[in-house]
Amino acid sequence: MARQARLPQLNSGTLVVGVVVGELIRKGRNSTTYKAKASNGTVFSLKVVQRDGCVADNQCDNLPSIQHLNIGRVIRRHEDKNTIYLLMEPVNGSLYSRFMSAPKEGESQAVVDDIDTQMNIKAAFSQVFDVLSYLHGRGIYHHNLKPQNIFYTIRPDNTLQVKLFDFDFAVAVCPGYLAPLATLQIRAREELEACVSYRQQRSDMEKADVWSLGISLYQVLMNQARLPGGEQAIADEVFNDGSAFQQNCTPDFSEFMRGILHPKVEQRWSLAKARAAFTHIQAFWLPRVTEDEVEMETEWESECESEWEELGARVDLSMCYRARHIGVDCQ
Repeated sequence: MARQARLPQLNSGTLVVGVVVGELIRKGRNSTTYKAKASNGTVFSLKVVQRDGCVADNQCDNLPSIQHLNIGRVIRRHEDKNTIYLLMEPVNGSLYSRFMSAPKEGESQAVVDDIDTQMNIKAAFSQVFDVLSYLHGRGIYHHNLKPQNIFYTIRPDNTLQVKLFDFDFAVAVCPGYLAPLATLQIRAREELEACVSYRQQRSDMEKADVWSLGISLYQVLMNQARLPGGEQAIADEVFNDGSAFQQNCTPDFSEFMRGILHPKVEQRWSLAKARAAFTHIQAFWLPRVTEDEVEMETEWESECESEWEELGARVDLSMCYRARHIGVDCQ
């Protein structure tokens, strides 16, 4: 069995395919992305990909006739025996580098609870919904969404514009036909074939992207780069009423996450339904309760209990005083 060639590691200042390599943006198992600059000062992103000899050559070099503001353009492609170099439009980083950070020693992982940051994350994922809707409408399914693969640029107004580049696992579906779009492979051949089984329904592939979007959103908001228990552990937490996630998320966000991470594919939300529900989410997390508000919550609980006793009804008091905390009438 032939030994697989190693991906070349490029040092800053190295000249390759006519550009000077700069800062490392992302390092993956079989690909690495750098910032790069041409001699005229034009900035690019350079993706260096290890060629996998077990994959059939050049089934499709580019996505078929698609143009979207949130899909990154490949400007130039160069290949040698073991490596493919993709010169792409520049990006500033990924959602991983923008919003996620490793905790310092002795600190716990910090969730994103700043409301402005939450809304920036919402704006970014709204664009992910937009581009997925565009792709799915053309029978194209991404199959590899994760924070490290969702890139962004900065607009003149200082807001983020999402860019999807990595279509290594994407598949295109036509009536009676399903084919991988990618010529570049990361996973084992058997694994890819399982992902793009010819028996899969088009709706199943749509909901696979919906699932990945939900996992990615959870990772960014919970600042979880690693998934020790796998993606299923996240779904289990979302469906566990007693979990830290459920105790802290807003009702709208809870319903949304349970819809897009439903374990039964036939009951999982479609992309259109998830996209519509996402627009109505005003906040992901309930406001934090400060020590000064503890006494007030006790008063609210007593008031709620008295009011509901008068009505001869029972109520979840924790939800009642949380509703009052955010200015909603618990009745």
